[in-house]
Amino acid sequence: MLDINKYIQEGRVMRDRIVTNIIMGEIDESDILELDKDDRISKAYFGNEKFERADKNEWDRKYLDKLSLASVSESFNKEYLLYLNEVARFVSKNKNIERENSKMPKGTGLIILFLLIVLFLFYMLSKIN
Repeated sequence: MLDINKYIQEGRVMRDRIVTNIIMGEIDESDILELDKDDRISKAYFGNEKFERADKNEWDRKYLDKLSLASVSESFNKEYLLYLNEVARFVSKNKNIERENSKMPKGTGLIILFLLIVLFLFYMLSKIN
């Protein structure tokens, strides 16, 4: 069960803590719905519930960071938090795919190092002559 009181400090809703915990997977959809039932949280909502949703092919860490900043400063409401959660789960699940796609093939570093050494040797030989 979600401890809602850890998201309220001195009568203030800790929006940044809620958003961070959504991104880190500590708050899920059911928790967001539970938070929404608490009047202290729902009274702290602001921003437009109608917002532009990006295509899933644009959902990456950079987009998640943009959403998280907006959810703290521009649109802190149930719909936006649910959307943030959906994007965060997607990015978290697919981060391994991104890492694999961004890695250089094995041995590429050695080949580059070898080529640099060869180029350096040619440079040194041309200086001698």
